[in-house]
Amino acid sequence: MKRLLVLLTALCMILALAACGKGSTAGTATQGNKSVQTEDDDYYDGKPPITRKPGQSLKILARTSNYTNVDIANAEIVKKVIENAGITVNWQLVDHGNYSDAVTPMLLSGNVDADIIQIPDKDQNQTYIKSGLFVPLDEYFDYMPNFKAWLEKNPVIKAEITADDGHIYYRNKRR
Repeated sequence: MKRLLVLLTALCMILALAACGKGSTAGTATQGNKSVQTEDDDYYDGKPPITRKPGQSLKILARTSNYTNVDIANAEIVKKVIENAGITVNWQLVDHGNYSDAVTPMLLSGNVDADIIQIPDKDQNQTYIKSGLFVPLDEYFDYMPNFKAWLEKNPVIKAEITADDGHIYYRNKRR
């Protein structure tokens, strides 16, 4: 369940980032009571869908569940988030038992083609962060005011997911 929550949180964060697409026209989006400048008129106004551009997709690399009744790609809450986002998700699901053996070499070589990646281990040495494959998500927190406020109300969790360099890249599962 924790893994599902972590992946869902990452999915929501990336979906919010997907709304910040590059374009040729400037625009302004309203996020809560805040105006956010964007680079095109396809902006996220806090309501679904996150994009008005047709055909937008997201690639997710994750492990299959080790439970027979749970599948991240078919979980109702995940399907609802994707539906509200107005995008298509291309799932690359790797067998739970082989995930670490299959994905670790991909990450270490930089040969990964996914927007969201479920890391295969705790990354205690922050090898993946240091590789440059992951972008600091905290640089986009102005586009995620609810998540930013939640982290401010939960400083212990914020400290747990903050890397040594002061940025937040992903949820490091230490428990």
